Amino acid sequence: SNIICSMSDSIEGIKLVRLPAKHIENLTPQVINAARILAARSTSKIALENLDVFRETWEKHVRLLTEAVDEITTIEDFLAISENHILEDINSCIQAMVEQNPDRVDRTAGTIRGRSDRVIDVVIAEMDKYEPGEYTEAVMESVRVLRDQIVPSFAERIKIAIDILR
Repeated sequence: SNIICSMSDSIEGIKLVRLPAKHIENLTPQVINAARILAARSTSKIALENLDVFRETWEKHVRLLTEAVDEITTIEDFLAISENHILEDINSCIQAMVEQNPDRVDRTAGTIRGRSDRVIDVVIAEMDKYEPGEYTEAVMESVRVLRDQIVPSFAERIKIAIDILR
């Protein structure tokens, strides 16, 4: 969120980003502790309810943060940042394969799929703002290829790689 805030000149938008980011920062250790308590007392209904309360609150603030970031980020900046993150994740995934760490490969691949899904959602929302035409149709076709072919193919190949590593 700090990077996004440094790129924006919207004072109100920056405030709307920083508030849920701070809440998430404060809630994260509490969610982790609640999960540890549940792990130690896996049959405890109170421990489960406690984790659920923290998890739901944390997820609510993540949604608020996502919406606030979307408000102050241009599509161009979002795509550039997403591309950089995905490239970093790909390098991390390759490194995990070299290290023969199937769990890290799986986690990193999940992150890549999640980022790809987010790109798809944001681009579709952006295209909804425009009148249909040749440009929007070409963009939407690229989104369909990413969603229906590239991401599923990536997931299949990662599964094969993980099976080989195990």
